[in-house]
Amino acid sequence: MRIIKEGTPPHKEKKQECVNCGCVFMYERSDIHTDKRDGDFVICPSCGAYINLINHLSMEKKEAI
Repeated sequence: MRIIKEGTPPHKEKKQECVNCGCVFMYERSDIHTDKRDGDFVICPSCGAYINLINHLSMEKKEAI
């Protein structure tokens, strides 16, 4: 395999806003929790609310394709 055009690696941190308290924070893949019933989520560092990441992870996969 050879590289035609050098790319830049994706950002390791993602930005998220809590719909409960309005806190804006950054999270990494290691901050993501997984549950069989609820799927992938992060916990707001300010209020502790669970924030579902279904839309964010599917967009990330589409961008990678």
